[in-house]
Amino acid sequence: MGSRVAAEALARGHEVSAVVRDPARFRELHAGAIARVGDAGKAEDVTALSAGQDVVITATRPAPGLEHELVTTPMRYWPDPPGPASG
Repeated sequence: MGSRVAAEALARGHEVSAVVRDPARFRELHAGAIARVGDAGKAEDVTALSAGQDVVITATRPAPGLEHELVTTPMRYWPDPPGPASG
């Protein structure tokens, strides 16, 4: 899914940094994307790779065998959902 999001952003003229856990997957990335290595399951990687970015779009999946973390991983970074909009 992330490759589709990256391809659409590139087609619209945006600069895209694509993050993969395994450098061997660089060859799968769209030629226009800036390839970076990191793990969306590690807060320190997310923090470092997000620095200086205008927008961060997460289109990840857990590593094989860790599918149960699909929903819980993002909640480690944002444990307190925003309150109701003030009006």
